[in-house]
Amino acid sequence: MGKLNLNFSYSFNGKIWNIISHQEKELLLLEVREDDKFQVHYNLLDADSGQFIAERLTFEESWWIGASSLLSDVILFYTFPDQENPDVKNVFAYDFNHKKILWKKEQQNIIEAVGDCVWLMDTGNDKISCFNIRTGEVLKNSNSNDVLNNDPGRTENKMLEKPFNYREGSEYFNTVSQFLTAGANLHIVRSVDYYEDDQMIVMSYYYPNKNNKLANDLLVVDHEGDHLLQVRLGDDLDGISDDTFFIYNNKLIFVKDNVDFLIYQLN
Repeated sequence: MGKLNLNFSYSFNGKIWNIISHQEKELLLLEVREDDKFQVHYNLLDADSGQFIAERLTFEESWWIGASSLLSDVILFYTFPDQENPDVKNVFAYDFNHKKILWKKEQQNIIEAVGDCVWLMDTGNDKISCFNIRTGEVLKNSNSNDVLNNDPGRTENKMLEKPFNYREGSEYFNTVSQFLTAGANLHIVRSVDYYEDDQMIVMSYYYPNKNNKLANDLLVVDHEGDHLLQVRLGDDLDGISDDTFFIYNNKLIFVKDNVDFLIYQLN
């Protein structure tokens, strides 16, 4: 099937801290933190066209802010008005098409967001209410038991596939380790992210480098063992990361050196 084709790449001035995918559209929200400036900005990417819908989006709160959900044409954000107590948050909804804040709620925690409803918990009395995602008005006929029961798969993103994570010492980790030892004379440690379909295998693994720290490589092979892609994701690392890559609508997506965002087409 040959080498994988690079669809999109972009280098940010800051660390890519979080990536949120839309459940229905091929959109990705990238949270980028510039530690030296205590500045957070958000970038909304159309992963199909490779065009940014929004770039370097910032708000009045420039650092103590995070993104929670991306649905419909709305992004849900939260801020930390009390940095000593991270459980206390303020929530607001932003319309990325019309570039405006739709509503704000103080001292709330985001529990769940589905369709036109976002479930918030009042941090003062633990009351859970459902609000319309666009208007911020309470939906009185909603049942808080629905979100508390957390019905499996109700917010499943069918375009998104995450790899299995196997820790060192597990049976599957040992199987991958044997494969890499035989094929590349490489001794991996700590953890491996693993994804497989009927065409290829994607692995992200760690091994000691010459500085006695960790290197993290991503390797894509077909089922005959031929290399389709190999990339160094990071070097001189002190620890390991979660979710080093993911599959989104038949695209392989990952971050290199914390700042380089890349998309490869799988088929």
